[in-house]
Amino acid sequence: MRRTLTALAGALVLAPAVQAATVALDKPCYRGGETARVSGTGFTPGAPYSANVNGQQLPSGTGTVRPDGTFSGGFGVGAVQNTAERSFTFGASDGTNSSLATYTVTPFSVQFSPSSGNPRTLRVRFRGFGFGKGKRVYLHYVKGGREKTTVSLGATEGDCGGFSKKKKLFPFRPTHGTYTLQYDTKKTYSRSTAGGFRDSVLITRRFR
Repeated sequence: MRRTLTALAGALVLAPAVQAATVALDKPCYRGGETARVSGTGFTPGAPYSANVNGQQLPSGTGTVRPDGTFSGGFGVGAVQNTAERSFTFGASDGTNSSLATYTVTPFSVQFSPSSGNPRTLRVRFRGFGFGKGKRVYLHYVKGGREKTTVSLGATEGDCGGFSKKKKLFPFRPTHGTYTLQYDTKKTYSRSTAGGFRDSVLITRRFR
């Protein structure tokens, strides 16, 4: 039997691709207390939406999706209560579409350990948090309002700008009294430098 195949003329109509809903934050890491700016795209135009962090709805975390399927807003990230970074998940949903995005919150602090010993020989581990990605951190030693010296603690790592460095607590022979330790990203010391972290060390004279 001979078979005949007949081609049928026609048109293939493709439906426009549906854009998946996505949410985004303006930074991957925030210091505790900062405001995160968020945006969403691909949501249902005119639909009410709600926003949450780790599944808990944010205060004032509701609104209406714009006609172009977008929304935007901001919220305070709060503070972390320890000396470690913590990850969170931001989510948004309009009842039909939903999306998630993660971010990290860091404290802004510096600690060193051990915290006691002979100040002339003591070696410590400096650990800092929240200095910004790819920054070099400097430690300025100040006594009586005058700078004694400045040392580098190395470059920060990760999105939150943490660092860890082991070295002598004092790179010079300290005398009794109070020293201010100012940590910042400026090679030259200035008391008015913005964004620095200050700590103090009291050296007492031991009597026998």
